[in-house]
Amino acid sequence: DPGTATASFIPQFSMDTAAYDAAQRPQYETVTALEDLKKEKEEALQEKYSGMVGDGTAYSTARAAELEGIVDEAVGSFADLSSEDEVNAAFEEAAAKMDAVPTLVKEKEELQAYMTKQKNDLAGYAQKEDYSTKNWKVVEEYLTQANAALDEAQSAAAVNTIVARAKADIDSVEKKEGPDMTLWVICGAVVLAAVVIVVVILVVLHRKKARTKAE
Repeated sequence: DPGTATASFIPQFSMDTAAYDAAQRPQYETVTALEDLKKEKEEALQEKYSGMVGDGTAYSTARAAELEGIVDEAVGSFADLSSEDEVNAAFEEAAAKMDAVPTLVKEKEELQAYMTKQKNDLAGYAQKEDYSTKNWKVVEEYLTQANAALDEAQSAAAVNTIVARAKADIDSVEKKEGPDMTLWVICGAVVLAAVVIVVVILVVLHRKKARTKAE
């Protein structure tokens, strides 16, 4: 029975085919073909891995280990598969997973895109009008430091840490309790002074006019 036959019978069958009658022979040939397919797919995955990793410059150490893990997992699963369709499906799934592992170039592109997004988000985190002139300079300094650190970040985790720290620093800067009234106070003072001057002039003119009539 192909469902219960194991590879342990194959060498015996290969050495002494006469030990099996014509009815049994196709069953063991099926087992042999399945084992050959498993070996073929294992070799194909190993070859794919070697081609992808190459001289070790295409993938980071972590990603190379991830590729190796995909191969090991797939090859390990072959032992429990009992049909060629299952073996082929497992092989295709493993190959697709390997193709999805990003290269160093791809990782850098993804990191740069993520970093740019985080910079933009951070730039809009604080609004100038919410701070006094003095405190806004402090916020700008935190933003400058964060952007410089982000340019040196080597991972998304590092980006997240830098952004979180920058936001915490910005949150520590005191905001204005209400609208900045400085300009309005100045304008009000100027208007008041102008009104006073006009009143004084009118009073002086009025008194002068009164004196002229009296004379």
